[in-house]
Amino acid sequence: MLVVLRAAVLVLRIPPAPGSPAPAPATPPPAMTKWVVVSRTNYAALLPRVLDDIRECDFVAFDCEFTGLLAARASRYSALDDVAARYAKLRDSATAFGLLQLGLSCFRWDQARARWAITAYSFHVLPAASNALQQERRFACQLGSLAFLAQWGFDFNKSFHHGIPFISLREEATLRSNATERQSTTSPSPSTSPALTLNAEPRLWMDGLCPAIDAWPPATPELVLPPMNSFQRLLVYQQLPLRYPPDAFSISKRQGGPGCTAGCLALRRISADPGARATALAEEQRQLDRHLEDQIGFRRVLDAVIQHRKPIVGHNCWLDLCHLFQKFIDAQMPLQADDFKASLLAHFPLILDTKFLAKSAAGLEHTHLSDLAKMTADWLSLHYPQGPDEASGCLPAVDPEPAVLPLPFYFKKAPVPGEDDAAVCADDKFHDAGFDSICTGQAFIVLLEAHLKKSVIDGHDRFTAAINDPALVNRLHIMQSDYDCCWLAGADDHPDRSHVLHVSHLPPNTPSSDLQAAWHRTLDVPAGSVPMSLAWINDQACFVQLESGEMAKSLLDALASPSAAPFKALAPNARIVSFDEYRLLRDQEFLEQSEQRKRPRRQ
Repeated sequence: MLVVLRAAVLVLRIPPAPGSPAPAPATPPPAMTKWVVVSRTNYAALLPRVLDDIRECDFVAFDCEFTGLLAARASRYSALDDVAARYAKLRDSATAFGLLQLGLSCFRWDQARARWAITAYSFHVLPAASNALQQERRFACQLGSLAFLAQWGFDFNKSFHHGIPFISLREEATLRSNATERQSTTSPSPSTSPALTLNAEPRLWMDGLCPAIDAWPPATPELVLPPMNSFQRLLVYQQLPLRYPPDAFSISKRQGGPGCTAGCLALRRISADPGARATALAEEQRQLDRHLEDQIGFRRVLDAVIQHRKPIVGHNCWLDLCHLFQKFIDAQMPLQADDFKASLLAHFPLILDTKFLAKSAAGLEHTHLSDLAKMTADWLSLHYPQGPDEASGCLPAVDPEPAVLPLPFYFKKAPVPGEDDAAVCADDKFHDAGFDSICTGQAFIVLLEAHLKKSVIDGHDRFTAAINDPALVNRLHIMQSDYDCCWLAGADDHPDRSHVLHVSHLPPNTPSSDLQAAWHRTLDVPAGSVPMSLAWINDQACFVQLESGEMAKSLLDALASPSAAPFKALAPNARIVSFDEYRLLRDQEFLEQSEQRKRPRRQ
């Protein structure tokens, strides 16, 4: 982000000599980053520019802000999580919590200036009020996460009042399929129409709407329906053809007029003439397409990233990627990590994680995003000492004196229409997704240039080499883990866990000290003589770490012998297995659940 960290300096102020001119007021240091805040109020105006920036860029850096992190106690990260277990926890988090803000920074190599041009956006988003399942959307909020964002000045009003709506690819496909089935069905009676499952409240609302339609005079060509919200409009589109013959009338959205408020629906009788009927049905389809386009909303931005196969760069971004998948691709995320990997790469084939690059590839000790921002600032101060352009207030858009090496980035200047569309300039606004995405992209470039030491000199050649290096691409950092990474493009290398046992079916809230004492008696050794530690998964299961694989095998053998009586008395139904056996049993359970999910549901 080109954060400039300013050291504290003791300044001795000497009074000016009598008659000397007053000193000029100090000029505040210029901000070092610039991004555009986008909400529902300016999204339509800015979307063409955003899509152009994505199409023209070389890579997109991204960041997300959520309403929470841990869905339950069992979702807490454990150092003994393998990739499948950690993915299950991240999947639970992405499914439970909402996405409030998404930052995208488009980095394009400017060959003429031999520098990276940046355009950055911070999108406030909120799910569309209705979805393909015709159920009210819900997401959880974790108070600690909301308080943390509030501490950093997050604008919740902009997200909840002016968030850009969206639906997922799966939801859009379901809606379009339902519309196609409705139009291809020939005059089914209400009793034989396929029934959609509705909650009590929307069903009662539909029941209350039908009497007005039944009383519609035959001589009146059009019936304007009462004002309704977007969810109720979707109910009308999907439910009326199931209660009435589909060729009886068309449904269209009106933008005002006699007896109609802006955005209300109107029914128009369809003529018996085939040509008139086709015209009416085509108009109904156009209305549905427009309604869907409103619902799709922000996802058009992600569609462009997917369509143009742009590399995406995040920081410690496995959870961010789970949210992108769950919110914009398919709310029903795969149960197995390998299925998630394959589906994610089908949409985003090149993913780079600056946390992995900094820690595992570059060997840096401090790898928080703020640490990488400081690294970026320090490195730029050393190699590009001229700093920002005072006149522009942001990174220079033109090169400075020829003798001074130009900065490797600059922010594109472009007019932004509208009062709410003004660009934000700041040098420290962490946890704004737009700002964090800029930090991430700039840190990525500096990591390539300063620490990964690619042999090529040109900045774009370094980038090209990185996205073609299997040791760097599609590898995600795993927090609090002995895994080097989660490798999206292949099988993960499992660390040795022969010293770890898995215990399940314990009595709820069994004290750790009681378990350790029972195991020492089982081994017939003095209490505390065998080092062991417990990592609880939930109140009835835990991992046990011992000094070595040999000691773990000794404990397993002892528990299968008569000497296991003290442990069996404490936990008669407990099951204890090696870590490898636990992993096989768990993966088999995931596979069975996946197969069950694929089976067609009974009607």
